[in-house]
Amino acid sequence: MVQARGRHRAVLLSNPAWGSLQGEVLLTGGDIIGGAVFGGLQQALDSVEIYDPTTGQFSLFGTMTVARQNHTATLLDDGRVMIAGGVGRPSVSATAELVIP
Repeated sequence: MVQARGRHRAVLLSNPAWGSLQGEVLLTGGDIIGGAVFGGLQQALDSVEIYDPTTGQFSLFGTMTVARQNHTATLLDDGRVMIAGGVGRPSVSATAELVIP
């Protein structure tokens, strides 16, 4: 991964709406272990990556509007990916957002 993470979500981009990215994997959010200033606690991430299984390479894809870990990520019938809930900074998120092909 570009940025090591845990508690992230991965969605296979199987819808043709993704064009040349079809067959790749979208990784959203997750967490890292914070440094001493955070008391070693987990910090939610807002980054999004793409994994290409044919090359084995990860690349940055963008950022979410809210940092999230333990969230959901669902591929919708039209190809969009809905990301909802999770734990952010510093509380549980009651928001959702869409990743659009």
